Amino acid sequence: MQVFCRSFRNTFLWLNFIFSFVLLTSQIELSDRKDIISSSTNTASASLIRQCSCTEESICINSFKNQVHDCFNTCWTQDVQIKALSANPEHLKKCFTNKTLLDKFINCLKKTHQTCVSVKNGPQIPRSNLEKLLGAGEKRLKSQVQAFMQEMSLENQKLVQSAVNIGMCVKGCLIQRDKQDSCFDHSGCHPKLEEQLIGPIIKRCGRKVGWKKDLGEVCDCVTNAGFM
Repeated sequence: MQVFCRSFRNTFLWLNFIFSFVLLTSQIELSDRKDIISSSTNTASASLIRQCSCTEESICINSFKNQVHDCFNTCWTQDVQIKALSANPEHLKKCFTNKTLLDKFINCLKKTHQTCVSVKNGPQIPRSNLEKLLGAGEKRLKSQVQAFMQEMSLENQKLVQSAVNIGMCVKGCLIQRDKQDSCFDHSGCHPKLEEQLIGPIIKRCGRKVGWKKDLGEVCDCVTNAGFM
C-alpha cells in the first residue's frame, strides 16, 4: 500500500505538471509553424513574441480549464482498462478530478516564475518550445514513477500506467483543440517560461501546494473506489 501510494502521488503530481504546462503553453505548437515561415526573413524578431499581461493569461487559462473537463471525460471513456480495475468506476473517476490541486499548482507556477506582466505592452521574450518544456519535467517525474512501479504488484502497475495514459491523452486532446482555436495566439503573446528552471519550480511548487496531503487523499479515494 505504501509503495503504491508513493507511486500514485508521483504520477498524479506529474499529471498536474503536464496539465499546468499545457494550459500555459498549448498555443506554442501553432506559433512554431509561424516561426518556420518567419525564419526565411532572417530577422531576430522571428524568435521573439510579446509577454502576456496577467489579464490575458488568466483569460486563456480559464478557457483551457473548461476544456480539461471535456478532454478528461473523452479520454476516460476511451480507456477500457482503468474502468475494469475498479468495482466502482464512477467513484474512481472522481478521484482523478482534483481541480483544487490543479489550480494551486498553476497559481504557484505563475507566481514563482512570473509568467506574465501587469501591463499589456509587455517586453519581447523568446518563444517557448512546448516539447522541450514538457520534456524537462516529464523526464524527472516519470523516472520516479517507474522506479516505484518496479516494487508494485502487477494490478497496481496497471492502474498507475492507466493514469499516465489518460494524462497523455488529455495533453494531446488539449493541444489538438488549441491548434484549431488558440487563445494565446489570438492575443499575440506567450507566457514566460524557461526550460532550465522547470525542475526547481516543480519541486518548489510541490512543497507549496501541499501535494503530499492532497495526493494522500487521492490515494485513499482510489482505495475506497474498490481498487484494493
